[in-house]
This record gives sequence, C-alpha cells and structure tokens, in this order.
Amino acid sequence: MPVFEDIFSGKEVQNEELSRILVDNREKNSLVAHLLAGRFDVCFENLEIGDYVVGDVVVERKTVSDFVNSIYDGRLFLQAKELLKAPQKIFLIEGAKELEGKRQKAFDSALFSICLDFQIPVVRTECAEESASLISKILEKTRKNEGFFRGRKSRLSLREQKELVLQGFFGVGAQKSRKLLDEFGSLLGVFGASVDDLSRVIDKRTAMRIWSLLRD
Repeated sequence: MPVFEDIFSGKEVQNEELSRILVDNREKNSLVAHLLAGRFDVCFENLEIGDYVVGDVVVERKTVSDFVNSIYDGRLFLQAKELLKAPQKIFLIEGAKELEGKRQKAFDSALFSICLDFQIPVVRTECAEESASLISKILEKTRKNEGFFRGRKSRLSLREQKELVLQGFFGVGAQKSRKLLDEFGSLLGVFGASVDDLSRVIDKRTAMRIWSLLRD
C-alpha cells in the first residue's frame, strides 16, 4: 500500500488516511461540513490555519459577508499571511451576493491583493453545496495521487493559475475566465483592455468593475 508524508507532522501515513478531511471546530455547524460528513471521514479539530485540510491542501472558506467583515476588522490579510505557510492553499469565497458602494470596492481590492500580492488562488462558489463539491473533488484527486503531494510538479498549470486570478473578480466564473484569456491572450492583455473590448466577452457591468478596479 502506498505511503506518503503528512506535511504537517512529518509522519508517514497510509493511503487510506488521506481520505480524511480535517475541519476546524468553528465550521462544525456549517452546511458544508454537514454535507461532507455525510460522505467522507470528517475529523473536527482546532486548526491553526484554514477551515478545511485535505492532504496538503488548506482551504480557507468565507461567505461574501464574512469576507467583507474580515477586511474591516483586520482579520483577512492576517489569515492570508498564515495561509502562505501551507504548501497548497485555496481561498474559497461562497455566495453570489452582490455588494454596493464602498463595500464592493473593498471586496474587489482585497480579492485582487490576495490573488496577485499573496498569490493565493481564489475560487468562487454560489452556495454550500458547491463548496462541499469543490472540497470533495480535492479529496478525490488526493486519493488518486493526482498531484496534492510533496515533491510533485506544480498542481496547477500556468493557464489554470491565470484563470483562477480572473475568477477572483465578482461575476467572472470558469467559463468567462477562459473566454477572456482566449480573447486577450494573457492577464496583461485582459488588464490592459478597454471596457468596450472587455464587453465583447463579458457583460458590460463586470467589464466596468474590472476596468475601474485596475485603474483606481
């Protein structure tokens, strides 16, 4: 049976132990944890960083409201800094709620900083069910030994990393991020495009938000 190294303890673990999902105690009453517990071996602990740990992947989960609140109370960037300790990390933002005024501006700016300054991939989901599905897919890859172990090649291709950066913007999902890169060729091309150019690929409101954020 294959044996791998637990990157947090340095101990070797058997392959079947990689089926376990560690969940922070603060998530115990969340729907995401409930959905995962119905399918997988979930272990609740007081995690030092993140809300979910699958293999060497640490997931920090926040609802849109919690994300914005953590900007104003100073928690967000401290948590992002802590996430850098993990070999693989994902910032998961849950909810399709659209913000207004200064809160939307703060949200977009913070998201941009996490993606580019901290270089942490951001994934958007619309609901708890999608969040649980994402975490379960990470677990499936771990079980299949497809790239969440120390010593392997980069888990994401350069193209996938670029797509994740674009998906950090509100209103840009996987499909739109691919279309933007297909149209403009690179992140620099997307960021340098005019509102009219962006509007050929995505809706004008999202185009205006991206254009304004990058030039504010």
